[in-house]
Amino acid sequence: MISASGVMAPPMIMYAYKRIPATITQNIPKGWSIGTSDRGWMTAESFYEYITNVFYLWLKTNNIVFPVVLFMDGHSSHLTLPLSNFCRQHEIELIALYPNATHILQPLDVAVFHPLKMVWKKTVNNWRLENNGERLKKDMFAPLFKKTLDSIDLTSMAKNGFQTCGLYPFTPNAVDFNILNKQKKSKNLINTEPNQTDSLKQFISFFERQLSEEMLQTFKAAEIGVWNGEIKNEGLFQHWLKIKGKTDDTFDKVKIL
Repeated sequence: MISASGVMAPPMIMYAYKRIPATITQNIPKGWSIGTSDRGWMTAESFYEYITNVFYLWLKTNNIVFPVVLFMDGHSSHLTLPLSNFCRQHEIELIALYPNATHILQPLDVAVFHPLKMVWKKTVNNWRLENNGERLKKDMFAPLFKKTLDSIDLTSMAKNGFQTCGLYPFTPNAVDFNILNKQKKSKNLINTEPNQTDSLKQFISFFERQLSEEMLQTFKAAEIGVWNGEIKNEGLFQHWLKIKGKTDDTFDKVKIL
């Protein structure tokens, strides 16, 4: 949650726990919040809790002038009647961006997430070097993520994102609609070469059958790009990752709140 002026609101980190271990809560940066769900994904209940108990309180504490506009994607967890009623009563104007268009309209997608992930990878690699190749555990995620955020120019990134998306200052012509045309051309090229796509899928299926079940699960757990397995297997993982990226349309779509 970042404003058009580049100020970040306290984030919420989601965990797949019923009860958060003390080792995790002790390492959460001051002001940050924790959410839980069965799979660690955002839910309607967790998002409502975040907006009402964290985001709104942050707005009040920092004397933000109301009303405020809150841009979101159209995920079902963001669009509920209780949340809508709360925001209406507290002068928070919810605006859901057009579906399948966050890559040109969502400021964080456009200008923040990619460089953030690049720096995150370096931060994790440096931490592992300093800790004899130790695997990154959940209790260290929050402090390392804060270290990553503190090391980038988040203010400039956010401002550029809002400007590029035409949201602030409001400029519809600032949006690069040519990206949509490029994607249509790419899809047409894919459609003209179905045999190549089928061959890649057959190859990745064959490749994965050669791996042990434990190793395959390790690969899948690291799909966001952070390798926490044995160093000797990292090259094989990167090769699998490259092939996987060419055969899976949903690969590498990561959201960070």
